[in-house]
Formats: sequence, C-alpha cells, structure tokens
Amino acid sequence: MDRQETIARILAASRKPLPRIVERGGLVDPKTGKEYSIFGIPFGVDPKALMPTRPYYVRQADDGTTHGSRYETREAAIAHYTKLEDRNAAEFRAILEAGTDEDVSRQADYWLKRRGETQEARQ
Repeated sequence: MDRQETIARILAASRKPLPRIVERGGLVDPKTGKEYSIFGIPFGVDPKALMPTRPYYVRQADDGTTHGSRYETREAAIAHYTKLEDRNAAEFRAILEAGTDEDVSRQADYWLKRRGETQEARQ
C-alpha cells in the first residue's frame, strides 16, 4: 500500500461519527426574555405566562444531555458537524503528509488497529 492510500485510510478511521441530533424547544417568559426548560421552571415563575420557543436542533450526548450550538434545522446541524470533521481531517492530513514514513506508519498502527485491521492486512 502506498503512502497516500495509507493516509486516506488513517483519515477515514480517525473521523468521529456524526453526533445524535435532536429537536428541542423550551419556554420563554415574554416579560423578561428568560428561557426555561419544561422541567426547569423555578419557583415564583408562572408557567401559564410562558410562551413556547421555536424548535431548535442540538447535539445529544450518550447520557441524554444536550449541548453545543442551536440550529434552526437538522440539516444545518449536520452540515456544521460535517464541515468541522472535514476541517479536522484536512489539518490531520497536512500533519501526516509533513511527517516521515515512520510517523505515518505509527499513526497507521494506532488508527487502523483501533478499527481491527492488522499489520498484515495493510501490506
């Protein structure tokens, strides 16, 4: 296998999977502009006075918590994370291409073994 093919396989193995994107919404107090979760309305705030927010899309961790930026559509969230992974892959490619053959081999040992490939399969 040549160097460029090895680098391409390393980059494919190093990509993170697309995170789970979920739709969320909340409640907003029209008087104060403060946002609340349906499960996080503090004492003293009248839930009947709250208005629903527009739905948005966020990343959800394995434990169910949501975090990161809010996106208007699921497609916008997916496009953002795809663009981020593409940028990370381009930076990693530049590092690999600037490295020695030994550096590339070491990275291949790490990334390709994580995916179950063996040294014999790469040769």
